[in-house]
This record gives sequence, structure tokens and C-alpha cells, in this order.
Amino acid sequence: MLSGSLEKQQDLIDLINGYLINRVGVLDLFGTKSSISLKIEHGNITAFSSKEAQESREILSNKKSALLFYMVEFLDSSLGFFSFREELPGEEFIHLEEGLHVEELILQTQLAIVELRSLLERLITPYAVLRAQESFPDMESYDGKSLYEIIITSKNGFVETLRTVKDLISKGLLDVHQFYQPVDEKDISKASVLIEGVEVARIRLLSIMESLKPGKFSGFLRIESQGFPAYLYYIKGRPVALYPISYPLFEFLIDPGKNARISAVKLDERVVKLLMLRHLQKKPIAGMTDKFLEIGKLLMGMSMESRSGMLVVRSTAGTYYMLYEKGSVIGLLKEKEDGVVEDVPEFDIRRPYWVELAFFEPMENMDKVVYMFIINTAYGIILRSGKEHLANSVISYVAGSDVFKYEEGQIKYRKAPTNTDDVVSFMSFLLDTGYKILGEKRLEEELEYLLQPYKEVFDTLNVQDYIKSFIEG
Repeated sequence: MLSGSLEKQQDLIDLINGYLINRVGVLDLFGTKSSISLKIEHGNITAFSSKEAQESREILSNKKSALLFYMVEFLDSSLGFFSFREELPGEEFIHLEEGLHVEELILQTQLAIVELRSLLERLITPYAVLRAQESFPDMESYDGKSLYEIIITSKNGFVETLRTVKDLISKGLLDVHQFYQPVDEKDISKASVLIEGVEVARIRLLSIMESLKPGKFSGFLRIESQGFPAYLYYIKGRPVALYPISYPLFEFLIDPGKNARISAVKLDERVVKLLMLRHLQKKPIAGMTDKFLEIGKLLMGMSMESRSGMLVVRSTAGTYYMLYEKGSVIGLLKEKEDGVVEDVPEFDIRRPYWVELAFFEPMENMDKVVYMFIINTAYGIILRSGKEHLANSVISYVAGSDVFKYEEGQIKYRKAPTNTDDVVSFMSFLLDTGYKILGEKRLEEELEYLLQPYKEVFDTLNVQDYIKSFIEG
């Protein structure tokens, strides 16, 4: 299988007219915005397939215009990738009435791009639904349909169809009825920066965090204190994860200290779940350079295997996050110097670059963050009791654990626990040790007293249930 990158349209012509001129097989094309597969027979395109074509197959009647539409989407990316396999295409391929040479395809696509852009100045999106304002010949071919539907069902060619629609709109016979895009095409990757680098000393942080609940905020807060950043992720107004998990969040919210800053970025909840993968400890690919792999192969693999996850590309141009959901790209984000992310239309890939790849897995950890705070609170009670042998038994327990470690006077996670079984077991051990020192009632009173100053923090973070379950055993 041959694969590589396409930096300009001429590269595609050279590929088919050169290496593929005497070959028969499937050429898969992947851009940062779309993908399409072409059946190649001795330099001619004779069939095509794409996810959108399959979804529209029942109404798709103008095959050539549909191919041009999908090629317009692919060529709209400044960088693309290809893979060629010498095999017969599957049943999902749509066969053209007659083959189209690659040079002719590119030429017609370039003309289609110009006409489509001109029309989209009025319609914004090819999925805008049009409505007839008065009767005119062949009205049923346009009324109540999106521009995309009109293109793939038209009896005329691509360019002629677009010019007809433009003429009908200019005459007032057609107008936009509804701006609509299929769910998969919604711009869910939009990143809205609500707060950026604001000094915590100038605001009441808990009040701002409390205001995120009613609006069901999804996104993240970036906290920077003493040059050490942490990320608190939200989904529908509720904090769901903190990275790094060892960050002293509760202490920070009580006393942020000097020079602390905070940023808030609003994102779609589907994007949040995928973006959290950047903190995954063990990624299938991490820190691999372009000397060892072609990024196009990874893009193709994610798409062809319908994977969900995240591809990270780091270079002098910045850090990019490409987010996949079931093989489709639902977002492309770029990390700014201050740790805030912004949505961008495409990659700016510069060599050398470093790549990370993570497949989706749940990243929520707020329960483990709360448990770690309470574990240290309980350990503090044991330590202050003067029962040195019991305090030493806790350290011995930690020393023999694969999950916990003792560092700088605190009990921390050695690694992010995959479940709460080990955590709950350790918490039970601490409770039993505390009972031996103070008794059950006195220990509960002591815990409640030490946790009282954090009550507002617990309410704001909506973690009261974790606290209650621990104290009540």
C-alpha cells in the first residue's frame, strides 16, 4: 500500500498520472475537513465513496455533481493525505456513468469551488434550506430542499445548477427558509474564551464558579499558581475531572496565594470528553517524531477503523488537537501560549513535528480527587494523635501500594487509579485506624470540624455526596 501527503492539487494529478497510471485500485483521500475514496482505473476515476454519499444514497441521482461536491470539500483543505490499495472497491462505491480523467476532475472542481463560494456568500452553508417565494417552472426541484440536495438531484451539471439557484435568488423567486446543518456537521469545536489570564486576587473565584452551574457550562478552567498549571474540566455545569490529579485544588480555592491566574474556555461537551485525553498517562503513541511515521497514516487509520480519540501534533507552529468521534473529525483545536485553546480551520504542520495518539476512554476523576483530599485529612488526624506506631502503619501501607506514594508530607497517587476499589480499600483502612485512636463518634466529629472551612468549596464543586459517604463510612 502506497501512502503520503498532498500539499497542492497538482500533487494529486502527478500521483494518478504517474505512479497510478497503469494501476487499478482504490485511492483514499483524507483532508483535515473531509475524506473521499476514488476507484482508479488507468488514470480515470470510475467510482467514488464517502460517508456523506452513503447517507444520501437514496436521493443521490446526479453522481458526477455529487463527486464534484465532495471533491470541493476535500480540496478546501490546504493539506491532504492519500493511501492507495490495489483491491476492488466494495458495494458502498457509487459508479459513474463514464470515467473522468483526473486532470478534468481537478479542472471542474476548481470551477465548482469558485461558483460555490460565490453562492455561499448569500447562503452561508450548502445545507441551508430554500423556499420558493412564488411559483416558477420546475419549482419542485428547489422548494424545501437544501443546496446540497439540489446539487445531488439536479438534472443539470454542477456549475449550471449553482448559477440557476443564484439567478432564482436574485429574482426573488427563492430565499433561505432555514439555516440547517446535519448533526455531524455542526461546528461543535467552537472554543469561546470567557476569561483569559485574570488575576484571581481581583475576582471572587467561587462566585464565578458558582455561576457556571445554571448555564450548564461545558469546558475547562485553567488555573495557574506559582507557574504550575492545572485544568478543571466541566460537563453541563458540573466539575468532572482535575489534571494533574494531585493538584491541591481545595486548598487553592480557600487560599489562592499571590499571582494566581485563571482562564475559562467554553466547549461542546463531546469535545471536552475527547480533549481530556491529552492527560492520558499511557498513550499508544507518545512523542514520536515525523522521522518514524507519516501523520497521514494515523488520520487514515482513525477514519477507516471508525475510532474515537485524539491526535496531537506538536511543532514550531504550535500544538494541535484533532478530535475524532467514530472516525469523523468533530474538532480541531490549537493550544495558545497561555494554555487556552482556540478552534482553527486546519493544521499548520511544520517539520520536525512530534505526534501523540490516544484512543477514547473515560477520563472523569473527580471522585478520586475528593477522596485524596479526605485521605490526607484523615492521615493528618492520625499523625497528630501521637500514636507513632499507627502513623507508621499508614506509611507502610502506602509503601507497599502500587497506587499510592508518600511525597513531601502528603499521600499522593503513584498513578491515576483506573477504578476506586484500591482507593476505597485504603480509606477503610484509615477509618479503622482512626477508630482505634479516637473512637467512631469522635473521629466523625474531628473530620467534620476539619472539613467545615471547605463547605462552600464542596458546594460549589458539587462533591458533597463523596464527603458524606466517607464520613459515614
